[in-house]
Amino acid sequence: SSMSSLSARRPNTAHIDRYKPSGSSEDALCMTPTNTVIVENIDPNIDVQRVEGDVRALLEYFGEVSVQAKLPWVDVGRITGTFSNVDDAHHAVTQLDGFRLHGRPLRVAFTRSSSARPRTAGIVDSEPR
Repeated sequence: SSMSSLSARRPNTAHIDRYKPSGSSEDALCMTPTNTVIVENIDPNIDVQRVEGDVRALLEYFGEVSVQAKLPWVDVGRITGTFSNVDDAHHAVTQLDGFRLHGRPLRVAFTRSSSARPRTAGIVDSEPR
């Protein structure tokens, strides 16, 4: 069918087209590949440790990564993963966006790293001295 040949010809950009930088959020989605990805649309009713383990296992398939759930979990339902390089992050975004986890299709996109400014005070102390 013409549909499948079209998607086969454009494997690397289709997933980026949907994401527009919002600018309003600390985790602004960005179209430029970075080494940090954000995983969203996770069911927040599932235990955070369990989901973090599941997402870590998925992301580690693509490379060395550190994973952090955004707190408070029930309000946010998103996890960031920081890879050691941009290529690994790019593969994770292209392969995992839309992947079903616990019955929901994940949204996976690049994000600017927000580790320097934690959303929840007191969880991570990484203020510059």
